[in-house]
Amino acid sequence: MSITNEAVARTLRAYLALHPEDGVRLGPLLAAAEAPAAGSARLTWRRTMPGHVTCSVVAVNPRGRVLLIHHRAADLWLQPGGHVEDTDLSLLGAAIRELAEETGIGRRRVTPLLDVPVDVDIHWVGASAARQEPEHLHYDFRFLVAVDGTRIRPTPPPSPPRPASPRRSPAPMASVPPEASVPPRPPAERDDPESTGPLTTPPLTTHPPTTCPDTGLLLAADEVAGARWGDVSALAERLAERVSAVLATLPAHR
Repeated sequence: MSITNEAVARTLRAYLALHPEDGVRLGPLLAAAEAPAAGSARLTWRRTMPGHVTCSVVAVNPRGRVLLIHHRAADLWLQPGGHVEDTDLSLLGAAIRELAEETGIGRRRVTPLLDVPVDVDIHWVGASAARQEPEHLHYDFRFLVAVDGTRIRPTPPPSPPRPASPRRSPAPMASVPPEASVPPRPPAERDDPESTGPLTTPPLTTHPPTTCPDTGLLLAADEVAGARWGDVSALAERLAERVSAVLATLPAHR
């Protein structure tokens, strides 16, 4: 069962109740999520264009450090995250699943710190010939969670190859986004883990799970080259501000 547009709208409304200053920026996405089902594409499907919803997670340890992973394709340190799957039951669940897939940290070691995203970001993703995807937008729902240790050596479950999804024509996303709400396209470099440039993304090479020496994390995803605990300031500016504000209210991080 896939996550419906109605579920996306509920989460977005709860987020905007806490961050009304994002209403103009995210208004078109909310309008698309609230559109009649018969006339709108599923916003969590990665073939919905010109953009779709993704999920990521800011994982914080007891010392207030955040988990960053090194994406092979982008050669950048970012929070774990990715596309929503049909088996995900919620946007938060999708983010936690991505954390497990990319680092091996299972759900039992994770405690959500908020019921709603700590931030919702809009960013461009470069075209990928390998994935047959044009340049498009990610509406990234970013969730804040705590993990119960600084050195984690989990054993990830076996990951059988996923069956290839049948190719279908990209579905339109009605009225999303108008030009005023879209961030400008970067001239060259991009900050998305799946993009290395404006034209193509080379196929990823399969790598066995490896242990990252500076954290003890067992990395279980092919696209991840390493992991480390970093300062909150290593996150994007608005995200860092939002995370810092939440952590300041928690006794363990005062």
